[in-house]
Amino acid sequence: MEIIYRKATKKDVKTIESLFTQMLFTIYKNPAIKQYEKGYLDRFFTALKDCIFVAELNNVVVGYISINVFNDNLRYLYIDDFCVDKDFRNKGIGTKLLSMVENYAKEIGIGDICLHVEKTNVLAKNLYDRNGYSVFKVEGTKILMNKIILKK
Repeated sequence: MEIIYRKATKKDVKTIESLFTQMLFTIYKNPAIKQYEKGYLDRFFTALKDCIFVAELNNVVVGYISINVFNDNLRYLYIDDFCVDKDFRNKGIGTKLLSMVENYAKEIGIGDICLHVEKTNVLAKNLYDRNGYSVFKVEGTKILMNKIILKK
């Protein structure tokens, strides 16, 4: 199984949307899940630093991670959405996608990465724990986690 990791392009949108629905179903167990709003993903292909990384097997995207870069006084990278297809989990794909995000953050000089994870999403929380993310704050049903990758 040779996985190719790369930045997403517009041709990946339909598969990313499908994975997004799978992610929401995994978390909320709700069959009536909404999709991204039309055009929402376009910003990841036109923004200067926001982007999506994908994992691809045999020309099919099997995982993705989307990130937003915040350059306000805090300067951090935020992991927005993250999903590996249920049939490809526990094969290191999620860890590799996280690593790509961390390397990207270093390249653009951002030392802090943040994300939210639902308290009920134990598998995702465990993935973040294994990869060095720490609980920063609990906010209702979500946990804010972060990882410092560049010392100030």
